[in-house]
Amino acid sequence: MVFEVERRGETERTIRIEVSAKDLRKQLESELHQLSRRVKIPGFRPGKVPMSILEKRFGAAVKADAMRGAVEREYQKAIQENQLRPVQAPSIADDQLKPDEQGAVRVELEVEVLPPLVLKDYKGLRATVPDFEVTDEHVDTEIQKLRMQHSSVQEVADRPAQKDDMLVADLIYRFADGGSIPEQKSRTLHLERGEVDRIPCEELKTKGPGATIGSVLKLSVVLPDDFPIPAVRGKDAQIDCIVTKILKVVMPDAGSAEFLAKFEDVKTEAGLRDVVRSSLLDRVREQRDRMIEDMCVEQLIDRHPFSLPPKLRENAIQSERERLRRRLLDNSAAIEEIERHLLEVEGRLRDKVEHDLRAAILLSRVAEAESIQVSEAEMEAQLRVMSAMMQIPIQDLVEIYQRPDKATALLNNIREVKARRLLRTSAVTSESEKGKTSAGSSLARSP
Repeated sequence: MVFEVERRGETERTIRIEVSAKDLRKQLESELHQLSRRVKIPGFRPGKVPMSILEKRFGAAVKADAMRGAVEREYQKAIQENQLRPVQAPSIADDQLKPDEQGAVRVELEVEVLPPLVLKDYKGLRATVPDFEVTDEHVDTEIQKLRMQHSSVQEVADRPAQKDDMLVADLIYRFADGGSIPEQKSRTLHLERGEVDRIPCEELKTKGPGATIGSVLKLSVVLPDDFPIPAVRGKDAQIDCIVTKILKVVMPDAGSAEFLAKFEDVKTEAGLRDVVRSSLLDRVREQRDRMIEDMCVEQLIDRHPFSLPPKLRENAIQSERERLRRRLLDNSAAIEEIERHLLEVEGRLRDKVEHDLRAAILLSRVAEAESIQVSEAEMEAQLRVMSAMMQIPIQDLVEIYQRPDKATALLNNIREVKARRLLRTSAVTSESEKGKTSAGSSLARSP
């Protein structure tokens, strides 16, 4: 058995494999010998079945397995000896395994590989981050949010809306280019915050008070980047808000026993402030850690330029494009709107996919250089977190991630997280001017 590897650019190789008739015969005999230990044929003890009988009965299937096994073993040998990192294993069709006139099998495989990389200077990277602080004002804001989360609403019909009320309305969106989206039924308008279905709208603060049931509020907004229908994000919109209900918001007092009872081990308002402050500090540290990791990854990419395998890049871009298309369809966007939006974001989409691929490849090399391992306990812990976030029973997730491809993806994700953490903990950090946080807290006791 022999192989030959031809380099075709930084990320492409042609691997030619030849398995002689003699080697194939040896491989076939080995396969038949192993089969003899397992097969049961009347009149013969296990392991004592003559080769001639085995070959007559199972020869065709065993010979096909032997040829494929010989080629695959030689392929693995070529990969290891040339220190190649295939993007994925090549598919070997049955017709490629047909012996020639001399009984030899000759196979030519086109393989896309990751480029060779020599990691350098990945420890001691520098990161400058804001010196976040948590002030009394931040704590006040968070407690106000908690009061709002636990508030109740009472429908009122005997008066016009007041500045601290909420409205329920049906929304009709209009765009300058004539486009539209489906009418949004029973959406919430928060007058005091100036929000139309969570979209900032200062006009609402002045036009909302005084509204009555049946009123039509005509408002102008700019749709945010997280608007549920991506095709219209960033567009100017005119919204006709048809008021169907007026709601009075009743918030609990921050020091009331009923409100404090909603939080673990909190007995007083001062105690609640301490818990909120601690939670905000944890959020700030998480934000800071994430910023440091992102800065380290950016430096890692800058220090290690390399070519991405073309098929890997294009497949990843196509997957992201299809994911975005499905999300637009799920939000009832029109087909023409979807295609127009995909064209508009194509450049940004390609840049993001290429950036993420480079980051993943480099973090994988860092994990390899540092011999970062992932234990079964870590994988189980990650599945528990995913179960809580996705609201999917843990046993269903375990079943899904028993598939080899899914298990490998989860393993790589955890290794990437650990590699990012290593970059952060070894980084040299400094602080810029102070920043402010608006990190939220999750303090309420689970029901």
